Amino acid sequence: MLGTLCALTLSVLWGPALAGGGLPGLPVPASPAVSQATVAIVGGTTTVAPGSSAALELTVVVPPGFHVYQDMLHVQVTDPGGLSLGPPSLPPGLSAPDPAAPGRLREQYDFDAVVLVPVLKAPPAGEHVATFDVRWQACSGGVCLMPRTEQVTARLVVRAP
Repeated sequence: MLGTLCALTLSVLWGPALAGGGLPGLPVPASPAVSQATVAIVGGTTTVAPGSSAALELTVVVPPGFHVYQDMLHVQVTDPGGLSLGPPSLPPGLSAPDPAAPGRLREQYDFDAVVLVPVLKAPPAGEHVATFDVRWQACSGGVCLMPRTEQVTARLVVRAP
């Protein structure tokens, strides 16, 4: 009797989620096709003359049919590589309805977005490599992948005159 009651309770509570409908307020598990898509984080190379201002670039490459919510994109400097760096600057996103919260708008990137990290003091000539942890979450329709954190590097090359 207890086993039947437990099975019935699980069926009522989890049946919609197991059928792919998800539970209110919880993310829908990603299908295998959605799980194969990935966002790429690419560190760029910036070349400047000594004494010039500069910014390191990190590009969030968003695959077609997906988007990354701006409030779910976080960039943290883990090794400045000898550079004095300012806070990362996220580009503006597109304002779109949030399927998980009807009536709420959220900024999202359904395009490749370039995050700029300013170099605050002009470094000496040479190559400087900074390392970042980038945390993001990609979604397609009402299905979101689990948040991921990737480590990426960006280079600043200061050429002697």
